[in-house]
Amino acid sequence: MSRAWSRLAACPLLGILCLATVACASLPGRTPQPSEDRPSVDRKRHNADVAAAFEAKRTQAQYEAAVAFFQQGDLNAAHEQATAVIKRDPRHPAARALLAQLARAAPRNDPTAATDVAAVSYESSAEPVQGGSARQDARQVNTQAVQLLRSAQPDAAATRIRAALARGKASADLYRTLAVAEYRLENYQASQSALQQALSLDNGHPLSYFLMGFTLQRLGDSDGAAWHFRRAEAIDPKYVSPR
Repeated sequence: MSRAWSRLAACPLLGILCLATVACASLPGRTPQPSEDRPSVDRKRHNADVAAAFEAKRTQAQYEAAVAFFQQGDLNAAHEQATAVIKRDPRHPAARALLAQLARAAPRNDPTAATDVAAVSYESSAEPVQGGSARQDARQVNTQAVQLLRSAQPDAAATRIRAALARGKASADLYRTLAVAEYRLENYQASQSALQQALSLDNGHPLSYFLMGFTLQRLGDSDGAAWHFRRAEAIDPKYVSPR
């Protein structure tokens, strides 16, 4: 036995440490690698930025198309494009303003223009969601009902809202949209009742007065209609009283 090994034998602890070092050195090693997650994170961030830029360009293109249709007098096409923008970006200020202009530009010699769903969807989406899950449920039902109205299904919209109201999901939005559905169905008394409920929950909303004006016209109450039109315009000048 060599002198070195003799020394190891004399000191068992030192021998164990040396043997362990030799054994570890003989194992195949793995060169430390840089973090493998970083490139993946950067790639995902890059892809997300590209997708966001694409969506922003598409949104801007649709908004510009909506403006062009509006300037050409094609209100239906303008509304369709502006609504598509709002679906992707509910807070898009220019598209929301354009929808308000579309509601104001509807021909006043046609009473059904007062119940144009563009006005209802614009005004409803402008209100913040408050009051927890019940308020959110009412908003969801209202959105579904508006879609049914856009699909020319006022009966289905009214049925959906009545079921929600029976479950205690009352909101001014729901009653206003129900009034639109009832008006489309020529149930003017029911439309009036729904608007009265909407005003009892929110007596400062101009659209409720504006819709009530057209509903009362259908019911033969010209004085009441004129008062509600004036009230709507006093709250918000974009609701121009019919002349």
